[in-house]
Amino acid sequence: MCIIRYWLEKLFRCGYKEAEFDNIIFNPVLIKLLFENEVKELNTSQTTLVYCIAKFENEAMKFVKDHLKIFDKLSVEFTLCNNPEQCNGIILNILNEGARLPYKITTSTTCVSKIEFQVSHWDSVWNFDYLHNREGVETKQFIQYGQVMYSSSYEIANIDDPNIIFLIDKLAMKKSKSGLPQNSLLQVPDPNRPGQALKYKKIDIKLKSFVFSLNDDLKKKWELAVSERIPLFLSFNGSREAYILLDKLYPTNEEIAKGSCNLNLKLSLFPKNIEEMCIIRYWLDKLFRCGYDRAEFENIIFNPVLIKLLFENEVMELNTKQTTLHYPIAKFESEAMKFVKDHLKIFDKFSVEFTLYDEDSDFDGIIMDILNDGARFPH
Repeated sequence: MCIIRYWLEKLFRCGYKEAEFDNIIFNPVLIKLLFENEVKELNTSQTTLVYCIAKFENEAMKFVKDHLKIFDKLSVEFTLCNNPEQCNGIILNILNEGARLPYKITTSTTCVSKIEFQVSHWDSVWNFDYLHNREGVETKQFIQYGQVMYSSSYEIANIDDPNIIFLIDKLAMKKSKSGLPQNSLLQVPDPNRPGQALKYKKIDIKLKSFVFSLNDDLKKKWELAVSERIPLFLSFNGSREAYILLDKLYPTNEEIAKGSCNLNLKLSLFPKNIEEMCIIRYWLDKLFRCGYDRAEFENIIFNPVLIKLLFENEVMELNTKQTTLHYPIAKFESEAMKFVKDHLKIFDKFSVEFTLYDEDSDFDGIIMDILNDGARFPH
């Protein structure tokens, strides 16, 4: 007990940029016994709390209220909760009772009661962001983004200081029927590091039947693509073999047991015939139907030319919260930017890392091109 108290004391005396509690928390009952009436708080800039235990309201909420002091952002992820009413009740409990934020969320009963949560049966993430110098209070209607992502944002004023506004944002991802991990990390790693894929379960890409009707015109285009060896991937030094890694961020015990939380999707770089074109189209369609917490393209991208041939006039977008794109190819402006503009839809953050490029003068031009023409951001 003395040892535990000693080290908890050290933890509470530190300040943290980020804190993550992944389906587990410190027991507030034991903290109370160890420190009695002392106020013990973890001081964090951002905290993510994954919905972790059945009695969240009684135990985890006590930990949040009594032992967390959050200066910027609190996220609650309900990945293991299938009761939307219970999830919404927890959020209202945070609003009414006040988590350990330096600017406590204080609202009137009438204000809280006007907020309607109508999202159900989706994996969802709630974020609480403190905003400075915002005027007025707005309740923004529920907005649908694409096929798989939904977002609701609400602004709540502090009664003691109307200039203090909290943005309460709900991002939901509709459960996908694609069979691939939803709310996951999608990676297309550097082809020069193939060993990274060894720990992932390889997907049998021919396991399903691929029924796709081709008209004569499209069949001719596909045959031409095969004969001209149009690649699926573009890399910094030409076309390279690559693999797509999918990591479920918060897998259930059942998913872990089935081995369905870390998958390796290996597709042909150059489709050799119409059958392989159908296989690539089938799996790309599945990828585009999912929603991703993060996507990383490490010096490699999907070829927008082949995507166009496979799907013709269909709008095919990867829906992600955050995307990191390493500057991958010499003709970034004409090829990678086309992929960014036409096939990425980013809801939170977009990063471009110029790791393989030496011409500083071109950086600004690429960024301005993104700003002027617009990447696939919802706003």
